[in-house]
Formats: sequence, C-alpha cells, structure tokens
Amino acid sequence: MEMYNYAVASAVRDELDLLAAVVTGFRRRPRNHTQPPEATGGEMIRLRQVIATLELEFSELAAAFAATDEYDHQGACSPIQWIRHECHMTGGAAGRAIRVGQMADALPLSVGAVAEGRIGFDHLGYMAGVAEAVNHSPTGTPFDEQPLLRCAER
Repeated sequence: MEMYNYAVASAVRDELDLLAAVVTGFRRRPRNHTQPPEATGGEMIRLRQVIATLELEFSELAAAFAATDEYDHQGACSPIQWIRHECHMTGGAAGRAIRVGQMADALPLSVGAVAEGRIGFDHLGYMAGVAEAVNHSPTGTPFDEQPLLRCAER
C-alpha cells in the first residue's frame, strides 16, 4: 500500500487555497464598464483560455479518481455519479472530464493546443470521445488526431 504524503497534500491544499483566493480577488476587481467592446472580447478570450487550462487539470484528476474505487467507498455507484454530485456537474460534463483525462496521452497535440489556447476544452472533449470510440472499434485503426485538430483550430 502506498504511503499517503501529507506534506504533498498540504502543499496542494495551500496551492488550491491560493488559486481560490486569486479567483475571488479577480471576481471582486473593479469593472471598467466604459472599455471598448474589443477589450471586453479580449478579456473573454483570455479568461476562457485560463478556464480551459483548469479543465485540463480537473480532467487529469478525474481520470485518476475514476481509476480508484474511492467513489464506491463513499457510497456512489460510479465515478461519474460521485463527480456529478460532489463537484456539482452534469453527468455529461463529469464523463467528459474523465474521458479527456483517460485519453490525454493519446491526444498530445490536442492537449497542447488547449494549453496554448488554440482550441477549447470542449473541442478536446469531443476529440477524446471520437478517439475512444475509434480505439475501441474492432474495425478501427489507431486514431489520428491531426485532422480533427486542424478543424478545431479553424
């Protein structure tokens, strides 16, 4: 049995507390209601990129959690049900997060595109679903992410 590293858990908890504090501070910032619409659009684009990066992080954790039986120990019938209930998400969003985390290694170019802000997390979620279906198809060939990535980037 692997030893639980309390120092690492404490550092992660501290980092999450810091992230939460930064987000709270960001939400409380004074808004410039007179800025030009293109500036507002630029803020929206950048904020969506930050959110997508956090979704990537969440998906890695979701896949790692789903690979355990902790959800069962806590009385849920599946990791999707546990994430849906405990993380206040829809079942579809919970399943997509797990799928992206599970398929991330098979989609390195697309994961990189999300991290660089070239595509959104929802694009990656779609590609992860397609990749999973192709990879599990008895007649499928190994999934090539490049054609879908090019479409998502457009």
